[in-house]
Amino acid sequence: MFRESCLNELWYHQDGIVQLLFMVSAIRSANSAPNYKNGSFHRYRRSAAGNKAQWLFRRSLQPEDVDAMLFYSSRVREMYFTSTTGLIRLGFLPRDVPMLPGTVIFPQLRVLAWTYGGGSSGASSWSLDFVLDKTGDKLTEMAGQISDRSRTRFLDGMQVRRHHLSYLSLCDRDAKESTRDATSHFFRDVLPGAHNLRELHLNTAFPEPLDVWGVILKLPCLNKLSLIGTAPPAAQAVSHTLTCVTMNSDDAHLFPPIFDNIRFTGLRQLELSFYEDYDLPNASVVPFVRSLLSSIAASCADSPLTSLTVYSHEADVFIDLLSHDDIAPADPNIIRDGLGLDDLRPFMQRYPKLEVFDLTLGCHWEARDDILEEVGRAWGSTLRILRLDPHISWRMSSQCMTLPGLEQFAACCPSLTTLGVHFTDTLPEHSTLPVHMRLNRSGDAPSRLAHVGSSPLDPLQMNEMAQHLSDLFPGLGTVETAPQPTGLNRRASD
Repeated sequence: MFRESCLNELWYHQDGIVQLLFMVSAIRSANSAPNYKNGSFHRYRRSAAGNKAQWLFRRSLQPEDVDAMLFYSSRVREMYFTSTTGLIRLGFLPRDVPMLPGTVIFPQLRVLAWTYGGGSSGASSWSLDFVLDKTGDKLTEMAGQISDRSRTRFLDGMQVRRHHLSYLSLCDRDAKESTRDATSHFFRDVLPGAHNLRELHLNTAFPEPLDVWGVILKLPCLNKLSLIGTAPPAAQAVSHTLTCVTMNSDDAHLFPPIFDNIRFTGLRQLELSFYEDYDLPNASVVPFVRSLLSSIAASCADSPLTSLTVYSHEADVFIDLLSHDDIAPADPNIIRDGLGLDDLRPFMQRYPKLEVFDLTLGCHWEARDDILEEVGRAWGSTLRILRLDPHISWRMSSQCMTLPGLEQFAACCPSLTTLGVHFTDTLPEHSTLPVHMRLNRSGDAPSRLAHVGSSPLDPLQMNEMAQHLSDLFPGLGTVETAPQPTGLNRRASD
């Protein structure tokens, strides 16, 4: 019994089929190979950094190998082919040599992933073909990667099993014109028939004429979706089944039309990330973000939303520019508008059970204690994460939260684990430069009290403040002072 459980665990997940073929002595090492002791296979390691294990067939597989292979292969539930998977070359065997035709070798295989990045060499594609030909009807999860050099066999396997699949993932490795046919094939022949699909991940840009959303929203069981930003549906549409949506885009302006054309009624988690080339002199970021948030709130008005994350990859660039020495702290042309309480109210009114409200957009905020008061009243019992652009340079702020406001907020939010806001306790009369607080707990990592701008707190005061905040928010764990941002030391010593 002990041996059975150990074997089941050892063979549950396999990186390619090297282990299996080694057990029936069908292959030999073509380079420096690992040692195998007592006839058992130990997970191989590359003999040298950067060198992948190479194997050669010493003979063809025969019917008498089936029972020995099934002893191990019948325990395999997950099979992955990655860039580190050992290569098996046919050697003297012809490419079309029959290898146990019509025999099911992997009757319990449930997950098959092809993320090999080495093109369509015979050594890689042969192994995949072997598994596809000899897999039973338990396969329900497939993840594939295509490139301009890869064969379409994996997509063909998806098509054959599409009615039974509950999980699909497709990645376009090259995102070139040469992969257009493969992605169109997936969209036209695979996806529409995947009626039992519950989770779909599309890391590929589809050709513009394809109505991607039109097909996705017709999948009756789909509840989890991630995709690269694509065109909105051709007509107004409703999603009743999607509960978790993640979208990434190079162009943030693709998002508002999607939300303007789709009404989500069951969405619980929404995550957006994008690249946006902010126009600093005209401060275009705030009007755009305000429009995006408004579209999201309207699109998800009937949803039980519990988590909203919106992240701009350009926010760090924006922040760095604002922190540059040649930008005057009080220059009114840098920031002309800011987000505030009115931008949060639609979410507080519509989503009473929100747990995560996480914005990293490089936006200026007019954030006073009234935000903390209303957020605590609306979400205090459920809120776990609140971030309102904690990294933005607070030299541009004229209003911020106060320590007394945080103290009242802490009493309302017993479940808070991450807090990223700006606050000040007592501002010097000659300065309007508040302290920046970012508290974040991830696993066992300590939270940190950070500061930006040209007037950081005195080190002794920082330690006292950190202790006080740790007492206020016990769920945040340890609070530590963080190093001063690069480029501010000179100002702090002036």
